[in-house]
Amino acid sequence: MVLGASLLASEVVYAAPVAMKSPMHALYGREKLVKFNVRNATDSPIKVKAGDLEVTLPPGKDVPLKLPVGSKVVVQEASTHYTPGNVLTDVYPELSDATLVLK
Repeated sequence: MVLGASLLASEVVYAAPVAMKSPMHALYGREKLVKFNVRNATDSPIKVKAGDLEVTLPPGKDVPLKLPVGSKVVVQEASTHYTPGNVLTDVYPELSDATLVLK
């Protein structure tokens, strides 16, 4: 009986570990935020959804944004140049310190 228990115990030692439930980015710190500007070069305001924020881009002005990598900037309301649902950009690390100009 002791021999049987020792055989089973040795198999338990080499069993696969329990799956991790925490997301991988939590192990390596906070998610990367990208800072960039959006300039509305049109003659009318453009209402966009940047990540979880709703932002109105006034004509002729730069609006600074700071968003996590992978989020999107999407047009919310129709304007003279854009229709609702248009994706203006996906946020990626190379966009850092750049200015996105909307014409």
